[in-house]
Amino acid sequence: MLDGLGIAHGVHLDALVETSVWMARQLGRPSPSRVVRALAG
Repeated sequence: MLDGLGIAHGVHLDALVETSVWMARQLGRPSPSRVVRALAG
């Protein structure tokens, strides 16, 4: 949303998704985040 509004926020969505996927793998379960699941493919 912030990207779409042109607001600088300092969050790198790709890095956040990658980290979330890694954490889910470490825990041995899928990410509970719909956003992460959608963006991770």
